[in-house]
Amino acid sequence: ACCNAGIGTASLALLTEDPELLDVVAESVNRINRQFDEIGIDGGWQEGCGYYRKGIHAVNFFTDPLKRLTGGSIDLYKHPKIQANPVTFLLYFMVTPERLIPFEDSGYGRAGTSHIWNKLAGETHSPETAWFRNYMWGEGRDIFDIIWPRASVKPALPDETSKHFRTIDWAVMRSDFTDPEHVVVTCKAGMHDDPHHGHLDCGHFIVYWRNQEYIADIGSPPYDELYFDEVRWEYPQASAAGHNVVFVNGELQIPAKHKDQPWQEGFGGRILEFRAGKNRDYTLMDPSGAYPGKELKGWRRHIVLDKPHITVVLDEIKSAPGAEIEARFHSNAAIDVEDGYVFLGGDEGAMALIPVADSGFILREGKHASLPVIEGERFQWIPYVGTVLRAQNDRTVVCSVVLPVDGRDDAESVSESASVSADGDGNITLVFRHDGKEHRYEFAQNADGLVLK
Repeated sequence: ACCNAGIGTASLALLTEDPELLDVVAESVNRINRQFDEIGIDGGWQEGCGYYRKGIHAVNFFTDPLKRLTGGSIDLYKHPKIQANPVTFLLYFMVTPERLIPFEDSGYGRAGTSHIWNKLAGETHSPETAWFRNYMWGEGRDIFDIIWPRASVKPALPDETSKHFRTIDWAVMRSDFTDPEHVVVTCKAGMHDDPHHGHLDCGHFIVYWRNQEYIADIGSPPYDELYFDEVRWEYPQASAAGHNVVFVNGELQIPAKHKDQPWQEGFGGRILEFRAGKNRDYTLMDPSGAYPGKELKGWRRHIVLDKPHITVVLDEIKSAPGAEIEARFHSNAAIDVEDGYVFLGGDEGAMALIPVADSGFILREGKHASLPVIEGERFQWIPYVGTVLRAQNDRTVVCSVVLPVDGRDDAESVSESASVSADGDGNITLVFRHDGKEHRYEFAQNADGLVLK
């Protein structure tokens, strides 16, 4: 979209001098339509929010003059994917007027500028797009707000606050669009077939609360000369090593495409079940296919948002007995490992990460080295912590609870109260106490694995 919108706009400007450029305009239309065809049925875009916005932004500068010069007979805004979901993807990953929650190579910043969404709201008559534009930018301060003024579309939010983007298998679980007191959980599965802006992060998740990612994505590095070569997969930002996923004996996830090697289909995973409810949301992922399969034989990750504040993760991992299993976590808060839990000290509050397992575990701290090959960039360490245990048999269950706490005593109290147990049929129950209330999560065993009751 970016390249073809640019050359298409230039060709429109030069048509009176060289009518043969009409062929370039036509091909630009065809290729932009092909990109729009790839938007998911719910508006999802596999490259992430930043690249979705980038394409839409560029297209405006071609689509608007093309529509006017053809008297509306060629109107890219009428593509059914754009009409159905002009801003849905960005809206659900939005957390404040300045922030998006990022996966892959997309950044944290605002999604573009106000005039993009002025134009899209007017062309699609989308109440969600009008709301997103107003919430993000208010009055707006861009000169293109004069050329493409705010649309006279009544702003409105969607009825559902949580969403599964089915084509790309990403999910957002939340109870409110604007209140930072309410936790937002995002998670992703999907295929590893984007070697340009994708990461090896199948099963990865983020927990956002009070303007901060307490369980975080570490982002992408500045684009240096090596990042889009084969060595890309060794950067912690793109490798599974830098994501909140599971490892068996250190085995990493793999891409569908290595440099100078043929494509290998099928690497990645799926969201098997998604439930959105008034009090609880639930996502079940199977990221097993993202690994070579030598050490990790199977992995199902269950994520529950107990609204509005509590996140529960249950991992069921298949491996050889005796294998080392690690569930790894990164954070934008200060990581302080205590006895049996992790205290996450944030800018506006604290959360605790509390592992729960029926066998012994340790909390192991680590860090990634990061230095982009760009003049002036500084070396940095990126910290993380892992829950590490040994597989007692061919299936291991480990739980992780992430919740706001008043301090270390509060976190310790929750940790001491937490337990996970299995009955004779393989059903799993996780229990802990917080704020004077017992929290219970029951998972039923079926032929394929556990499912939240």
